[in-house]
Amino acid sequence: MMGKRTIYTFEEHGEVLAHWHETGYDNETLIYFDRHLDLKKIEKAQMRRIREQGLNRKDLRLLNRDIPFRDDDLFAYGLDNFLYATTALNLVKRVIWVYPEPKPVSVAALGHVLWDLLSLVPGHGEEVKNTFKVNPHSASAQVAGMQVEITTLRRIHKLGLDPDAKIDIDLDYFYEEKGQIVHGVDEVVETLRREGMGNGEPTMTYSISSGFLPRSCRWLGEAVANKWGCTLRSLSRRRSSQGHAEQSMSVIAGKRSVDRALFQRLCQDELQPLEGPGWSLRALLALALSDIAEAERCYQRAVELGDRATWAAYSIGLFHMGRKQYEQAIQWFSRAEGQLVDTIQAHSLSLRALCECKSGQFERSLRTVERCLKELPLRLEAYKVGAVAAGELGMLSEAEKFRELEKELCGVRNPEH
Repeated sequence: MMGKRTIYTFEEHGEVLAHWHETGYDNETLIYFDRHLDLKKIEKAQMRRIREQGLNRKDLRLLNRDIPFRDDDLFAYGLDNFLYATTALNLVKRVIWVYPEPKPVSVAALGHVLWDLLSLVPGHGEEVKNTFKVNPHSASAQVAGMQVEITTLRRIHKLGLDPDAKIDIDLDYFYEEKGQIVHGVDEVVETLRREGMGNGEPTMTYSISSGFLPRSCRWLGEAVANKWGCTLRSLSRRRSSQGHAEQSMSVIAGKRSVDRALFQRLCQDELQPLEGPGWSLRALLALALSDIAEAERCYQRAVELGDRATWAAYSIGLFHMGRKQYEQAIQWFSRAEGQLVDTIQAHSLSLRALCECKSGQFERSLRTVERCLKELPLRLEAYKVGAVAAGELGMLSEAEKFRELEKELCGVRNPEH
């Protein structure tokens, strides 16, 4: 029978990094329950900041974004890339990503999920390609020397995991955007108990202020603790009521409809004090209203105030692309690319190549494809675009080369075929 232990809780997921460092994580295996893989790349200068801060035993919390959606260089990491940050300090050597499974998912499909996500991490294509495997009960690859393995709850017992593996739960694992609870608390805790896991002190995140879990589902934290026979102890420096832009993020993350009255209320109540990041979110809300002029105005204001507003630029590009306004889409995707670190920036590059091709700018598209494949060699759509652009230019051998490379990669991504 398990004794009364502690689950350490945080409001947002990036906060766990400092705790893991302070409690001596050292090349751990991490059982990671989450709807998302928080493994976006961090550029070298910011990785140096993390490494120096950690090695000098300084507080890593000082480098964690104060606002989850901030997009500038003030902070080194946040809720979407803290797993990548662990590689700077060798905190975790293996991540077992327990992927939600509201409906049965094959191992091949899990492999596709992992491949497609990791293919958007710039600069790691060859490492992923050379280590990618579809196993009997999981799929795996390495990124920055860390093994990342995707599985589902019903398959955990097949992996032969160390009972001393660390456990981290983002409560959005239990919840899907349509408002359904997709896994029961009892189901998760009983599975871990049967495998003899969870004897340490797990970490748990609410993810409410970032919009991934509605406040009405905060009870999940208490439910996990009660079932596990644990107490909850908050180590968050964020107050649970400090949502930053909780309602706005909930609307955007849940793709909820927006009317003009709601837009005005959110701008007034939540976004006005947030300066650049707030204007970036305003742009996203304006897009939900299909007010492209307002979205573009808000983007410009965000940039003037020092935010890169990558998410906004990318979303404006998608808006124009969806209306076949390819030249405008190209311009906005170019703005979103930045230094090609973030996965949104990576998406923007490949979509720019597609828009250039669709607008008949085949030479330009081919140049963009070449850059894309240099940084993102696993993006299958780039090979498709390259084949079309080369074919339109009469470069038939080059087009065939793109098709052969795509076929080769498909064989790695789908080893059962």
